[in-house]
Amino acid sequence: MSGDAEHSFDLDLESAINAGKDLTRTHEHDGYKPVITHPQGTEVTALVRDKMERPLFLEDRPSFLAIDSFIDYVNDFKDESSRVFVGEKTIRCYLDYHENAKKPRHHQHFATFCATVSDEWKVWTDHNTDRFTQVDFAEFIEDHAKDFMTPNAQEMLNVATTLQAKKDVEFKGNMKLENGSMEMGYTESVSGVAGGGNIAIPTEFTLALRPFKGLDRYEIKARFRYRIGGGALKIFYKLLETDLVQEKCMEEMAEKVAEKTNLPVHIGEL
Repeated sequence: MSGDAEHSFDLDLESAINAGKDLTRTHEHDGYKPVITHPQGTEVTALVRDKMERPLFLEDRPSFLAIDSFIDYVNDFKDESSRVFVGEKTIRCYLDYHENAKKPRHHQHFATFCATVSDEWKVWTDHNTDRFTQVDFAEFIEDHAKDFMTPNAQEMLNVATTLQAKKDVEFKGNMKLENGSMEMGYTESVSGVAGGGNIAIPTEFTLALRPFKGLDRYEIKARFRYRIGGGALKIFYKLLETDLVQEKCMEEMAEKVAEKTNLPVHIGEL
C-alpha cells in the first residue's frame, strides 16, 4: 500500500471512530444514574457501578457488636439528615436518611448495633426455675462464682451444701353434726436449716450480670427456693424483672448514642 493510500485509510478510520463517538454519548443528570445512548436512540444502557469513577452514593451496611464502635462509625459518616432508630435489641442509624419530604434518599447506607446476649446472661436465664440437686447447685455456684454479689458465692455455697429440709403435714378435720360425716383437709409446709442451724438461709440473692456483650454489669435479683419432691431435696431460683433490665439497658444505650452523635433518636424500626 502506497503512502497516500495508508494516509487515506488512517483518515477514514479516524473519521469512523469520531462518528461513532458522536452517535454514542454519555448523559449525566443530577439525581440520576449516568446512561449511554446508542446510535439513533435505539437503546439506553445504564453505566454499571464498577465502570464509574466513583459511586453516586454509599451502599455499605456494617454491623457492630460494641456500642462505642457503632458511635465512632456514625460520627465518621453522618450528615445533617441522618437519623437513629431503636428497636427491641438493635440500634440502627440511616446515614442517608431523607433530607425532607421533597428530597428523599435511598436508605442504602446504614449502620446497625446488634445487642448480643452475654454468655452469663444466657446461662442464668436458661436455668431459671430449673430444679437442681444439692450437688448440682453447688457445682453451678462454683462455675459462676464471679456473678454473685450478695450473699457472695462462698456464702451461697455453704447454704447449698449444708441445707437440710423436712416436710411437715398437718391434718385438720371438721365433723358435720347433722350427718356425722367428716371433712378432712391438710396443710403442708417445708422448713429448712443450713449449717446445723447456724447459717441463715436467704430468701433472695443478688447477681451482677451483663445483659448484652460489651456492656457493664447490672444488678439482678433472684429468689432462692427449695422443695422436697419424691423424698429428695431440690433447689432452684427465680430471676426477677429480667425484661425490665434489658429494656433499661437499651434505653441507656439510646441515650448514649443521642448524646455522642447529636442525632435525632426514634423508638421504633423502619
